[in-house]
Amino acid sequence: MLEAEFTVLRNDPPSALVAGSADQPWKLRGSGTVRVLDRHGFHAFNDLGYVLIATSFECEPDGDGTRLSTETRVQPADERAAKRFRPYSWAIRGGSVLIRRYILRAVRGRAERSI
Repeated sequence: MLEAEFTVLRNDPPSALVAGSADQPWKLRGSGTVRVLDRHGFHAFNDLGYVLIATSFECEPDGDGTRLSTETRVQPADERAAKRFRPYSWAIRGGSVLIRRYILRAVRGRAERSI
């Protein structure tokens, strides 16, 4: 994710990582992604026709272990971007859930092997 077009917006090891980008993910050809340089650029980005995407991974103590959670939030810059994003969101929902579960299982497996 970070090697692609996402920029680290918050990095508080070992408890939190938040990354974001400005994007037009519904575009099939050519990237609609604009790489923002830092957190301030992310918050200041307001080009019409784009959505801001932020994905977080957070760890918190949970009994004798640690709970890892992940969340993705999307903020359209305008109504046009919101309308373009909705069908894309519905189309990728199932695959996104599977990928997220795969990532969380992989992290869990790696953590359990390192104990």
